[in-house]
Amino acid sequence: MSKKYKYPSTELSTDQRELIARLVGLLEVRGISRSVFRDVLADAEITVPKSSLDRWVRAHTATGRIFMTDKASGAVPLLDDEQCEIAAGWVLSQNDSNQTVSLASFSKFCESAFGVKLAQTTAHDYLHALGFSSKVSQLKTSGFTVNVDVLTKMMFEWKSEQQRTGDLKGLLASIDFTFTGHAPIGA
Repeated sequence: MSKKYKYPSTELSTDQRELIARLVGLLEVRGISRSVFRDVLADAEITVPKSSLDRWVRAHTATGRIFMTDKASGAVPLLDDEQCEIAAGWVLSQNDSNQTVSLASFSKFCESAFGVKLAQTTAHDYLHALGFSSKVSQLKTSGFTVNVDVLTKMMFEWKSEQQRTGDLKGLLASIDFTFTGHAPIGA
């Protein structure tokens, strides 16, 4: 089995790539060519192919970003952002009521609330995208519940996007409470 070639520039984060693209324009104004900038990056052990750098700069010049956060291809989503939030709220409400959420019950809710009929695979995809997992824990009923890892990733991505756009200028805090119940001794 052959190893797949790994492109060095793919090891750079989106923020790093965007910074590099922004720096090109600023340096070109000062008379420093892309070629010289690529050599400086190479000296710093950051390999960026000419074609990648040119593509990043073109995209940044055209849109102010090197990557589009909006989906640009594929089918139009069946549920919009507001409907997704409502559906997520419904799942959380069902969890709070200790009601099992299945693909069928989620699909039925979406059909009755939004008039959108979801196939099981689509319902599954929406539930996972909303941060729910079908893992079964020892104390809860089976069904879709909150997946903490997915929610953590979504929060980090939201925070990064808010900082990048300048919408998040102050401190950010989160308070999480976990309540446990214990039977009194001797009960």
